[in-house]
Amino acid sequence: KDKKKDKKEKKEKKEKKEKKDEARACTDPSDVDTSDPLQLHKACWREDVALVEKLLSHSAYRVRVDERDHRGNAPMHIAAHFANIKIIEMLLEAGASAELLSRAGWRPLEEAIATGSMEAATLLMKARHLKYRNDMLENSGVWRQKLAQMDDFYLELHWDFSVLGGWVPLVSSYIPNDTYKIWKRGSSIRLDYSLTGFRNMQISRGNVSFVFTGDDQDPPGHLFVLDHDKKTKQDFCQEPGERYSEDVSSALEYQFAHDICSHLPLSVDDEDHHVEFRPRTGWFSSAISKEKVHGYTASVYDTHGMQIRTLIRSDPDAKQTRIPRSLQDEELMAEHRSDAMYERYFDEDEPDPLTVTEKDDGLVWATENVKRKIKKFEGSLFMCDDYPFKLEDFITLIDIYAPTSQGLKMLQEFITVEMPPGFPIKIELPVFYVLTAVVQFQNLEYKSPDASLFAVPDDYELVNEAYMGNEAREMFKSVESKNGSGSSS
Repeated sequence: KDKKKDKKEKKEKKEKKEKKDEARACTDPSDVDTSDPLQLHKACWREDVALVEKLLSHSAYRVRVDERDHRGNAPMHIAAHFANIKIIEMLLEAGASAELLSRAGWRPLEEAIATGSMEAATLLMKARHLKYRNDMLENSGVWRQKLAQMDDFYLELHWDFSVLGGWVPLVSSYIPNDTYKIWKRGSSIRLDYSLTGFRNMQISRGNVSFVFTGDDQDPPGHLFVLDHDKKTKQDFCQEPGERYSEDVSSALEYQFAHDICSHLPLSVDDEDHHVEFRPRTGWFSSAISKEKVHGYTASVYDTHGMQIRTLIRSDPDAKQTRIPRSLQDEELMAEHRSDAMYERYFDEDEPDPLTVTEKDDGLVWATENVKRKIKKFEGSLFMCDDYPFKLEDFITLIDIYAPTSQGLKMLQEFITVEMPPGFPIKIELPVFYVLTAVVQFQNLEYKSPDASLFAVPDDYELVNEAYMGNEAREMFKSVESKNGSGSSS
């Protein structure tokens, strides 16, 4: 009996040791091979959860968790392509970005949608929203400090939208335009606008305010959106509410049933060139042209070398039926997981095995069609030497509000390009493919607005609706249906 007991105890100890060794192999970074820079990418492709965990335990892989491979994809793009939930969660926990663009121009969320995985897409969309909330809370202290150092003011940004030199005929009764009204007092700031989106090929108007609360408010440093028509308020820094998952599902069902659209950052039209702002001169003079803009004299420049790109991935079945995509066919998934596909993908001497256009398409399925819409942009820039508002102060404002508006995102991107000296009192910029806007700064007054403007009404209903970005897709559909031009490939 004693011998049997000893034998049993030894067996249990051995099994326990084996389990410990197995766990150590997954978590101990001391024996991780760091010589292969693509080892994490390969582990994600093989869907080797244990190896991914082991690699991410090593600092050498955590610091380059967003590094792209020779095809231009990060580990997160690959994990999203195969819709491996466990690996996506591990990469997010290790600090991988859910917003990172591949070289082809796709984000991990778009890869998950193309694969037809609602679970992976939901995880990635929620990760993007969490990142936005965390960034807002992390930066709010710095923003409040910068705002407090500025003089109080009132300022307007007037927007006129156009397409290929003509007005967008989305609604026949009026030209699409909007005036953003900005009030600043202490460390509080408020932005009002009325053009809230595009839906069913028409402009949506509303009465909306975005209030960034100051140090003397509770809570300080939070961004609220107030809908004065619906009498609702939402705190962008607040944890998701009861309807959040429902909102995400609804937004994803829309995206799963439509073309996947990626509006890429502004870029140069040739890798050997850069964006230029060339002084505009008169017919009989080499001196730079001057024009009056709202009472201020501005030097006029012409923008050259800039382009805006839009990528489109379409699933023929979803496009025709508007039935949301479902998970890719098992046979096709197995083909992508095969040793042959793995070897071809990671062989730098082999052409990209997943391209459908013989270009850099990304992790595309054979069932998809890929199009590129490219519009070279040439516009005007009016720089004022004596405008009293400082460019660095406006950059602070736009950093706070850019995530709330496609137009502000593009304005943020445009003004970070190296511009001529002065303040850009009037800018012509691309909003996205074929749609441009003329933005003018006007009616600047240095005065202290009434504190009541920045109050978040107690009687407004607190809601927690997620902004999903479908308005940008609707705007694209509207412009496409009315215009249908521009280069594509």
